Amino acid sequence: LKIAEENLKASNQKLLNFRKSNLGVYDLETQASNFLKRKAEAESERDGLLQSQSALNELLAQAEGVLPDGTSRVLLERNSIFLEIVKLPIFNADASMAIPKGKLVNLEKEYRDIIGATSEQNDKAIEIADELNDVHKQVESIARRENRNVSAEIRQLNSDIASYETRLGSLPAKESQWAELQRENKELQDIFNNLSSQNSKIKIREGTDTEEIRILDPAIVPMSPINGN
Repeated sequence: LKIAEENLKASNQKLLNFRKSNLGVYDLETQASNFLKRKAEAESERDGLLQSQSALNELLAQAEGVLPDGTSRVLLERNSIFLEIVKLPIFNADASMAIPKGKLVNLEKEYRDIIGATSEQNDKAIEIADELNDVHKQVESIARRENRNVSAEIRQLNSDIASYETRLGSLPAKESQWAELQRENKELQDIFNNLSSQNSKIKIREGTDTEEIRILDPAIVPMSPINGN
């Protein structure tokens, strides 16, 4: 938080110095400002997609490494992986993933109840296990399709970013510099605000959280002095 505050102060000073030496430039609604804003938005969206795609690929690789073998242990392990997949942010607006997501939760609960009361060899347990395996295939198919869509989106965003960079290079240097300073200042302001918010939450939590404490070894009063009186 202290570092973020110092960085923000330094950025504010840069803006102030630029204003003093370039009167009139900073208050123009320039193309540079617009292009930098769009470029920053595209970069933020691309980075978010890259992070989600990396998480998705890792989970898909885990699923490939745990193949079905008919045992409840492996089935439940695979189900936990697919539950993590459907919870990824890239599927929040995907209606096709809503039904499989519900099935993963409900079938797992039903399966655990049955094998807890009988065994994994129970006919009903075997039937539910087959249903879960089918849902796993369905989720994997949707996930791989979405993975391809995300790759296409990332390529388009990279193309947009390159286009904005080209346009920025053709704009007047002073306007471009001012817009870059503004963008940097906004990012540092956002970082500082976020850290301040987190710091406030931590202080509140520290004031309200309690710990359960129990005595392991009680203190024993000595029968005589250690030394002298």
